[in-house]
Amino acid sequence: MARRLRGALLLGILVTTVLAIASTAPSRASRAFPRRATATLPQALVQAPDFSTFGRLDFGVLARLGVVTAVLVTFSIMLSDFFDTMGTIIGVGGKGGFLDAHGRCRARIACWLVELARRAAGGLANASSNTTYIESAAGVAEGGRTGLVPVVTGLLFLGAMWLSPLASVIPAQATAPALVIVGF
Repeated sequence: MARRLRGALLLGILVTTVLAIASTAPSRASRAFPRRATATLPQALVQAPDFSTFGRLDFGVLARLGVVTAVLVTFSIMLSDFFDTMGTIIGVGGKGGFLDAHGRCRARIACWLVELARRAAGGLANASSNTTYIESAAGVAEGGRTGLVPVVTGLLFLGAMWLSPLASVIPAQATAPALVIVGF
């Protein structure tokens, strides 16, 4: 990163993972990677994704928490997500030049319709809370302004679901520094 190398974070994760694989033999743990089998290669590189929870909706929380508590919890999560998304829309819109002279997003209705669709799809898929991220500003700064970038990214993630065993190879020691750097 000090040399302004594009992809330095990913390169760092890759190099650390290769070092972890080389230094972690199946029969012993090393000092750098103390947990046994921290970075071992999976049995299969390709595996079908598990869709067993897709569409399995459970409204039993209403009975367990009570209607008032469940509504208040849902409202507080939605309120937090609303302001998070609004900040991201303003931040990314400002970076991409999508705001008017008063700092308002010109396509705010379209933004919120997409936001609504993503919330519904995430809930239906029983996925963990999916949200918009300010990191999208990096894509806009690199020229991704048409909406094709997120479509291509989504398609790549769909393909990556089949390669999920590879994600188990990457040790926490490889990703933690990248998360700290991105956090600043």
